[in-house]
Amino acid sequence: MNGKIKSIIRIALLLLAFVLGISLVKSMTKIIGSGVKVSDAQNTVNELLRENIDLKNRLATVKSIQFVEQQARDKLGLAKKGEIVVVLPDTTILRALAPKEEVEKDSLPPSNWELWLKLFLI
Repeated sequence: MNGKIKSIIRIALLLLAFVLGISLVKSMTKIIGSGVKVSDAQNTVNELLRENIDLKNRLATVKSIQFVEQQARDKLGLAKKGEIVVVLPDTTILRALAPKEEVEKDSLPPSNWELWLKLFLI
């Protein structure tokens, strides 16, 4: 009987070790997955920080007086005192009004045999 109890205890311990091993492997995979999630989140944070810096720079540019003046000139057609605003028509209208350029054909002068042929046949 004593040998049977020892073998049952050994089997129970082996089963317990097996279950604990499986549990350990599952916990390790969760930890590794969490590490990947943390690194992904850190990459996202770094990307958002860069974007935040870019947006702050753009905001500083937009708040500048030069930018406001440029937008007023370009989009509203405004000018400072003493300046003259010239408004040009659309590019399609300009192209229609512009004189047409004649394109010369690139041609080689007639060869000697063609000149001789013209001379004797005419």
